[in-house]
Amino acid sequence: MDGKEEVDAAKNAVYDRQIRLWGAEAQQRIGSSWVMIWGFGGVNVELCKNLILAGISVSVCDSSIVKLSDLGHNFFLREDDVGKKKSVACIERIQELNPFAQANVIDEPRVDGYTLISVERIGKKSDGEYYTKVMNIAKDCREKGISFFYSRADSDGGLSVSDLGPSFTFLPDRADDGGKRIENFPPFAAYAQLCPSVWKSIARKKQPMPTTIWFDRIDALYAASSQSISYLEFAKNIVQTHGLNLSDESISRHCKVAGTQLVLVTAVLGGMLGQECIKAISKKGEPTNNVFVFDSSTDAGIVYLRVGADPDANLTSIDKPPAKKPKLTIIDVDEPANTNGGTPPPQNDIVILDDD
Repeated sequence: MDGKEEVDAAKNAVYDRQIRLWGAEAQQRIGSSWVMIWGFGGVNVELCKNLILAGISVSVCDSSIVKLSDLGHNFFLREDDVGKKKSVACIERIQELNPFAQANVIDEPRVDGYTLISVERIGKKSDGEYYTKVMNIAKDCREKGISFFYSRADSDGGLSVSDLGPSFTFLPDRADDGGKRIENFPPFAAYAQLCPSVWKSIARKKQPMPTTIWFDRIDALYAASSQSISYLEFAKNIVQTHGLNLSDESISRHCKVAGTQLVLVTAVLGGMLGQECIKAISKKGEPTNNVFVFDSSTDAGIVYLRVGADPDANLTSIDKPPAKKPKLTIIDVDEPANTNGGTPPPQNDIVILDDD
């Protein structure tokens, strides 16, 4: 047995369970993928662990300095890492999890060359430049066919938003026809559509958004504003203008706890995000479209379907399925796995679904 055969045998031994679970082709896609992680808070820490163990290579982008409080939600850090650059302090321990995947540090977030981007908002981002950069990355991913995920966790709640593009094709878990069945999915809303849809849904008295999304949008608006008033006053003005059902007490509490991350919240969000990222990369299993919200005070995790896809449509949670089922197309698929790590799949691999 030569060196390559030994490596292949070792990989098969490590990934045997995964290959049995979702197949060799899906595992090949996973092994050739690169994910850019921007913002190494508790959610992306959990995600990174899940991805690297699955065989997905990662680039970590976070130039912030490690604080003692970071040790409460980042298991890659040790006490002697306090004062160091966060991404550099973590990268060696990330790589130790799986020698068959790669892990590196990048100084600035970028899209080109990656299969998937995961952005986590950490702490109280007070500048509009950050939100502009997030929006530009999301738009760039949309244009280049790269999956985009956004997450945040504050105190006892958090959310994740997924954008797999205007069309997405996958092999459903329930397929029983020899792996030849592909299901076409309703288009994902662009991340940029989520913000205006929040306010339009309220004006039309549709199903209310969870407060986590409201606060995320208020934070972004405040960061982009040039007003000299306090966040508390600004948030109260937004609440009054849009008729949000948020009390002064909840706004004051958000001011105090924004950016505080609890392990029980980041573990759930990171676990869900890891599952969704692997679905997006492997094209195996039905993805969540498009917002997941977790509230640890009630132990409730709710999926909100296609938020921002149609501002005039009802915002529907997972326990109230949409009136219309997406169309199903069955086709034969004998294409090889995409081995161009970070390169979007060819256009003819994608079937666009008309949801009329």
